[in-house]
Amino acid sequence: MCVIAGSQGCVQQRLNFQVRPDEMAVSQTARFYIYGKGAVSKSTFEDPHFRTMTQAYYVAGGGSGKAPYLTRHGLVKYLDAEFALMLKFTKFAAESLFEYACGNGFVQNLHDGATLQVNSNIPRICVSL
Repeated sequence: MCVIAGSQGCVQQRLNFQVRPDEMAVSQTARFYIYGKGAVSKSTFEDPHFRTMTQAYYVAGGGSGKAPYLTRHGLVKYLDAEFALMLKFTKFAAESLFEYACGNGFVQNLHDGATLQVNSNIPRICVSL
């Protein structure tokens, strides 16, 4: 049985949240390392100038006191936790879309191969909603 009534309200309630400044500081530090265009060294997290910059951004973002610092060793733990969270969110999204589609197909899976500049082939998978 498809239950559409109230589903959107339930999804909105689950997605309506605020991120604390200390959580945002750690998250943005990890994103800087992962998605930054420069080749960032893990030792950057131990640099005093980097920590001063992080402290300034933390205070400007509404935080008070000493900013939480992500160490280079804590980065691996953070990435593992963020990956686990992404898997949970993906499961939640798939279950919600399946319920909304009343059991019908709601996604298309595409696959292909790609060749990098270093002549190594990798598989690509794309999910299209």
